[in-house]
Amino acid sequence: PDGKMLATGSSDKTVILWKVDQINQIGTPLAQMDGEVWALAVSPNGKQFAAGDEAGNIRIWSFNGKALSEIKKFKHDQGVLTLAYSYDNKWLASAGYDKTIRVWNVQTGEEAWHIDNAHDDQIWSLMFSPDDNWLASASFDKTAKLWDTNTYKQVGKSMQHDNSVYALT
Repeated sequence: PDGKMLATGSSDKTVILWKVDQINQIGTPLAQMDGEVWALAVSPNGKQFAAGDEAGNIRIWSFNGKALSEIKKFKHDQGVLTLAYSYDNKWLASAGYDKTIRVWNVQTGEEAWHIDNAHDDQIWSLMFSPDDNWLASASFDKTAKLWDTNTYKQVGKSMQHDNSVYALT
């Protein structure tokens, strides 16, 4: 969030944190993932960082400006393709191959809620609205959808595309 750090995830199962102004890596690569790293997210307050892998593992680290310390581990049923923090730093949403959106309470480490079969195919992107009232999702099924974070129901109709939808903001 402050523009000073960059995180990268790789097919070699590592996550590296970088100082942007020096192009130097901070510490050693985090080689704690069990599969290729496909998803990364940072909390809006910059105090947490999350990674998701092809094996469905999600790990969260706290960041003090100099080093990362692992604080939580979650398990999504299948490969994680996307992660998104809520703007209030309370939730981390995950989705991927199992077509399910899972929302985790980052303080307790418990699943807060989920939406089974949110799409008909892989979910490639998630993002919360700035007021955290909606969660948007994009899928290989050629749709983007909005979800109410209070009722966990879809808002309006699916936004249909001619081909797969990989990203949204």
